[in-house]
Amino acid sequence: MSQSQFTAKPSAPLRAAAACSGPAGQAVVDTAQPRWAHIAAPAAVALAAVLWGASFTFGKIVLRQLDPIQTVLWRFILAALPFSAVLLWRRERLRLTDLPQFLLAAFLGVPALMLLQYIGLSMTAAATAALLIGTFPAVVAVAAVTIRHERLGAAGWGAVLASSVGAAMIVGLAPSAGGWMGPALILLSMVAAAGWVLTCKQLMVRYSALATTAYTMLLGTLMLLPFDALSSQSMRVIMHVDASTWVGLVGLGVLCTFVAFCLANWGLRHMPAYRAGILNNLEPLIGALLGEVILHERVSGLSWLGGGLILLAAVTVSLSPLRERARAR
Repeated sequence: MSQSQFTAKPSAPLRAAAACSGPAGQAVVDTAQPRWAHIAAPAAVALAAVLWGASFTFGKIVLRQLDPIQTVLWRFILAALPFSAVLLWRRERLRLTDLPQFLLAAFLGVPALMLLQYIGLSMTAAATAALLIGTFPAVVAVAAVTIRHERLGAAGWGAVLASSVGAAMIVGLAPSAGGWMGPALILLSMVAAAGWVLTCKQLMVRYSALATTAYTMLLGTLMLLPFDALSSQSMRVIMHVDASTWVGLVGLGVLCTFVAFCLANWGLRHMPAYRAGILNNLEPLIGALLGEVILHERVSGLSWLGGGLILLAAVTVSLSPLRERARAR
């Protein structure tokens, strides 16, 4: 198969959430895959999740010298260069009839999602933000029910409840100067992420996952320019940042965006969605651990408990396709 697609059925929102539990979507599994892909695919998806988890630490490093808008803009400028090369290589042209849908996906996935997330990150700990990202599968499941009128079974609603309780525990006990506002913005960014995923799901029927991601990132980067013009002059500021900020920006733009998406898109072509969903749950765990180890943040025991509930809910969502398959036998 040369095209990576979402494959969730209309009556299975949990399957859609499992397919989208990381920022990339579910792929049609390539039945002609080589044997080594059985090992390489999980490793690729796991590494992508680790890189996404590291993005919170890189983000906190960059935010020491740049504001959230500048951080997001330069992250995607650095990612836009290799993504442009991918589009030239794949030669997948964007049809004008699909442009409005791509513009919607770009707005939701870059300005809406990333600006909310990084403004929130600037007001809270990286570990707290990472744990809250784990609510994403449950948010996608609820969005599928609300927008697409899909059905959510008892296990799905239980996962949504556990995820909500876990998020409430973290938000209510956020140990940051910004209080509850930072965590609340992180959670709001997950709503934008759910809209982005559901929009990309439709586009990936006609385009490869990598091309969809590349076009979305490039259009989203252009949408960031007016926000930056209203805040400050990024070109003037970027010339005076230190080496650690540049390391953080390269980590965000090249490793956590371009490399992570390429790894995830390739891995998802060679493994079932529920397995990828479980591996993607490494993201909040790695993000929280790196926040404690590298940034020396302190996360309360109750916040870890809330994060545990969120991860449990995410795993429940990820395993739902396996349970549905077992019932169908």
